[in-house]
Amino acid sequence: MGFINIIIFVLILSWSWCVIDTPSAVSETTHVQVQKDLKDIISGYIESQLPNVKNISFKRFWTESLNQSQIKASFAYSFEDLSNTVGESKIEIAGFANLRLNIAKNSWDLESLDVASNHVEFKQPIVVAPQVVQ
Repeated sequence: MGFINIIIFVLILSWSWCVIDTPSAVSETTHVQVQKDLKDIISGYIESQLPNVKNISFKRFWTESLNQSQIKASFAYSFEDLSNTVGESKIEIAGFANLRLNIAKNSWDLESLDVASNHVEFKQPIVVAPQVVQ
C-alpha cells in the first residue's frame, strides 16, 4: 500500500512541475510593455480631461495572459483634482482592461476598459443643503 502511495505522490509531483514549468503564452517583455503603454494612455487621458490634476499614481497594475492572443490588465490608481468647481478631491479608481493581439498590425488592441470601483474623497466637505431645516 505504501508503494502505491509513493507512486501516486510522484505522479502528482511530476504533473504539478509540468504545469508550473510550461512557458507563458505571452512573453514577460510583452507584459511589461503593455503595462507601460496602458499607464501612459490612462495618465494622458486623465491629464487631457482634467488640466488641474496632480499626483497620478498607480497603486496596483498587473497583466495576465488569458491565451496567446488575449491579455487582461488589472489596475488601481489615484490622483488629486484641484478644480475650482467642487474643490480639491482625491479620486481612486480600480478596474481592468482587455487587450487582443492584432496580428496584421503587430500590436495589442485595447478592446474594453471597465471601471470596477471608484472612490472620491473631498478635501473640504461640500455643502449640500445651505440651511438646516427644523
